[in-house]
Amino acid sequence: MKFLTAIFILMGSLPLLAQDIPNLPIPLGAGSAEVYQNEIYYFGGSNNWSGSTVYPRIYKFDGQSWAYHDSIPDNNLWDVETVLVGDDVYLISGWPGGPGLLRKYNFTTREWSYLPESPNTSTWGVTAEYLDGHIYLFQPTNGNVYDYNIADSTWTT
Repeated sequence: MKFLTAIFILMGSLPLLAQDIPNLPIPLGAGSAEVYQNEIYYFGGSNNWSGSTVYPRIYKFDGQSWAYHDSIPDNNLWDVETVLVGDDVYLISGWPGGPGLLRKYNFTTREWSYLPESPNTSTWGVTAEYLDGHIYLFQPTNGNVYDYNIADSTWTT
């Protein structure tokens, strides 16, 4: 019993390791986030699950607070997928009308580029990952995997 009492006293004297994280400036879901240079960037999303209202915005969390960072030049942002490669983040797909969309945002220049569209036909539920110069896009409705070669900007099915 003395041992348990000592543990409780010791634990009570330690500082809490958890911190409160503030909420996003507006209620958002079905967006995507990436960590770049120790800050979290949240892309797009909606304030409802029907996706009827989307927000073409990027919010940044610097460890203390969230702030508006930049805009996104289209509204196909419900359930958008993101992939970080160096100083670029790729936004892939997105509801309501962007199944094939591939756009690139450069953190250094804060410029957007629209890249060749993918063969993907789903506006939601896609998954993508980066590996060795390629972005692999997984389509949920049929199990297809598409390969985007970043160096030559081409898709392979």
